[in-house]
Amino acid sequence: MVADHSEIPTAVFAEPSIGVIGLTEAQAATHENIDVYLSRFRPMMSTLSTHTERMIIKLIIEKDGGKVLGVHILEHAAEMIQLVAIPVNMGATKADFDRAMTLHSSAAKELVIFKAPRYIYRGGKKIGG
Repeated sequence: MVADHSEIPTAVFAEPSIGVIGLTEAQAATHENIDVYLSRFRPMMSTLSTHTERMIIKLIIEKDGGKVLGVHILEHAAEMIQLVAIPVNMGATKADFDRAMTLHSSAAKELVIFKAPRYIYRGGKKIGG
């Protein structure tokens, strides 16, 4: 068996931590028409303390078919990216993510509550955002 290195979850254990799997936005835009879902927020655990940290979660979705091409997380990222590697490696779609019941008030909830893309790429050109 040969490992597919394009879908290995990767984390940078720094402050803030970073987690990625799949294609970057730039890589995906050269191959596909994509929808980019982006959330910038202050996680609940920060709002109940003096911490001011913010999180960013980005989903890169193939327009036709809805396949999740990439996931990028900034802050609290290592554990989340490891878990999201499972559905990504199984070929999950945005619809699969949407069917997941959320766990309030987790930061991971953001992965499954996106309603509309922040911006899109069509023919390699960014529209909106």
